[in-house]
Amino acid sequence: MTPIHYRAMKKTALLLLLVTCHAVNTWSQAMYKVPLSEKSAAASLIFEGTVESSLSYWNDSHTMIYTVHQVRPSRVFKGQADRGSVEVMTIGGQVENFFITASELLTLEKGQTGVFFCRPNPSGLRSAGSGRVIMDIYASAQGFLKYDLATGRASAPFEQSRDIESALYPDLEKISGRSSVQVDPSFRLSAYRSAVAGKVMAPAISSFSPATVIAGKFSDAANNTLTINGTGFGSPGGSARVAFDDADDGAGGTPYIVSSTSDLVSSWTDTQVIL
Repeated sequence: MTPIHYRAMKKTALLLLLVTCHAVNTWSQAMYKVPLSEKSAAASLIFEGTVESSLSYWNDSHTMIYTVHQVRPSRVFKGQADRGSVEVMTIGGQVENFFITASELLTLEKGQTGVFFCRPNPSGLRSAGSGRVIMDIYASAQGFLKYDLATGRASAPFEQSRDIESALYPDLEKISGRSSVQVDPSFRLSAYRSAVAGKVMAPAISSFSPATVIAGKFSDAANNTLTINGTGFGSPGGSARVAFDDADDGAGGTPYIVSSTSDLVSSWTDTQVIL
C-alpha cells in the first residue's frame, strides 16, 4: 500500500500513515489510465468550473485530512448544476500546523479552472453550509481536466493536451449525448486569452540553483529549496505563478502550477523566487 506523506509543519519528523479505505479506492483508480469514456460513464455530473475557495478538516478519528472546495460552474456537460457552487472533496490538505499530501492524488488551488468528473461521495457526507451531498472526483487527478487558460488547452495525467473549444467541448458533448449548457455567460475562454495576451509582462530568468532537487520538498525542506533569480517576477498575489513541466502529464502538457501564495513558496520578490 502506498503511504501518504503526513507533515507537522513545525517539526522535522516525517510520519507515514496508511491510507483510509476511501483513499485507497480513489488511489487505485488513479494508478492506471482511465479512459474518457469510463470517466464520463461513472460521473453523474460533468462540469467546467473554477475553484473559488477551499477548507480543510480532520476526519472524526483524526487520522486523515480532507479538503472541500467551492467550485463555481461555468458550463455543464452532464447532470445539473446552477450558477452557485458545487462542493467537491479531495484527500489531504492543511489544518493548523499539520499537512497531508499524496503525490499522485488530486490537489486543487484557488483560481484553477477545468472540467470535473464528479459523483456523490459513497459515505453520503453533506456540506455543513448547504446541506447538499459533497461530490467526489472520479479517478482523482485523472478526473480533473486542468485548463491552461493562456493557451486554451486542457489535460490530465495520461490525457494529452487538447484545445478546449475545438476539441474538448465537442468530445464531451458527443460522449454525453447532449449539448453543453453554459450556466455562467461571463466566463468566455476567448475573452480570457485576449486579456492574458494583452497583459503579458515579460519576466526573465537569469539563473536558478541548484540544478537538481529531489521531489518532495516537505520531506526534506532544508535541502530541497529551489532559488530562481531574474527580473519582472512581480509581487505575490493575483496570477503570479511558477509553471513546471508536469511529469504526470507528459512533456509539453498542461504545466504544474505553483502560485505565488502557495505554501511551497518561501519568498517571492520581483527579482527572486525561493520555493
